[in-house]
Amino acid sequence: MFEGYFVHKDIIKSSPLKNELSAGWITHYLTGGCVALTYPFFFLAFNVTTPENHLVPGLIWGLATTVLPWFILYPAFGWGFFGIRAPKGTRPLVATTISHLLYGLGLGIVLNIVS
Repeated sequence: MFEGYFVHKDIIKSSPLKNELSAGWITHYLTGGCVALTYPFFFLAFNVTTPENHLVPGLIWGLATTVLPWFILYPAFGWGFFGIRAPKGTRPLVATTISHLLYGLGLGIVLNIVS
């Protein structure tokens, strides 16, 4: 981000930077991995018994992660909270909710397999 901006009036109108797309996806997946690692620490931090089945807690965790784009990413894009000023034809609120629920489901499935 030495050349770019953290906050845009409308990111669609911003000129793309070299390797921006690759850097964005790498950051996205690294963030997702770090957030996934915080899931077990949640149980440790609050002294809560780890569930035997992680599907529902994983879904809840995935849903909880939607606050990151809703309150950080979309406003930084210039789209406002929940992406309410996103370009017409896009549904960032719905897309984020569905994709993060699937993320949580995947997290739950993986944890059920490894535990």
